[in-house]
Amino acid sequence: MKYVAILIILMATSIIQWHGMIFWTEHAGASGWGWSIVLEAAALWLWWQPKWHIRALGLIGTTIVLCGPMYQISTPAISALKNGQANKIEIAALQQTLTLQKNQLTKFLENSTKRTGWLPAIQSSQTAIQTTQDKINTLTRSKDGKPFWEVMALVAIEMLALIVITFAQITSVKWLSEKQHAAHAKREVSEPDAFTINSEVKQSQPEKTTIETEVETSTPPRVQKGQKTVLKLVGSSGTTDEADETRIREYIQVEASKYKTRREAAEAIGIDRRELGCILNCSGRKPKQDTWAFLAANLDKLQTTTVMDGSC
Repeated sequence: MKYVAILIILMATSIIQWHGMIFWTEHAGASGWGWSIVLEAAALWLWWQPKWHIRALGLIGTTIVLCGPMYQISTPAISALKNGQANKIEIAALQQTLTLQKNQLTKFLENSTKRTGWLPAIQSSQTAIQTTQDKINTLTRSKDGKPFWEVMALVAIEMLALIVITFAQITSVKWLSEKQHAAHAKREVSEPDAFTINSEVKQSQPEKTTIETEVETSTPPRVQKGQKTVLKLVGSSGTTDEADETRIREYIQVEASKYKTRREAAEAIGIDRRELGCILNCSGRKPKQDTWAFLAANLDKLQTTTVMDGSC
């Protein structure tokens, strides 16, 4: 469905630009093609935005974009209508001329019965009558001689087709925009921000110690992309008791509150993001034993680092 929407946008834009460039080039000179492209691109970008007042500006831009192609489409039809009216006037004048020529030929024929010498005049009159009749026939068969209703029907059909194409283009842009914004909102929900993490920490955190308070007020460390805090120091036997788990959980809560998202906090501490969530949420699934063992093996160093950072 996504590719169908993109295809509709590309085809509709091509058709609109085909007529729009001609209009803007005729009325704005050599820079007309730029006017046409930038104007439609700006209108589509405004339609892409989710806010209604911005899309209202997009509606104005689309209306201006459509004026060029509609003018370009209707101009030949209106010209044909004007030419048809001019042809009717000319045909009426030629018919009057033809009537006079036929009357003149009749007089010439009557005079030829009374005396000779009228043959050249008769032949000339017959030639003039034939020429006038040919002109009338040519104008009658001309394409410019279409009826008024037929010309207006063609213009209406072309304009309605252009409106349908533009409507399909805008609908496709809005559909793609809503899909992207929905996906972005879903990502934000799946990755809570710093406020959410701090709220969870405060709910599950006991009374803070002096050392933890100093750590929270210190400047949060900057974690560069791809860089992790390596926790590999002397450790214990690789197992944890209840007291160690409480100390580890308190330390992790303090460290996690320094970062905007759990992903950044997990990368800085050196554990998996899901394991970090299990540690922050006291209820539910417990972290893996390997995670406890990893943190317990570095617990003494963690506490030492915390005290040093707080003293700074």
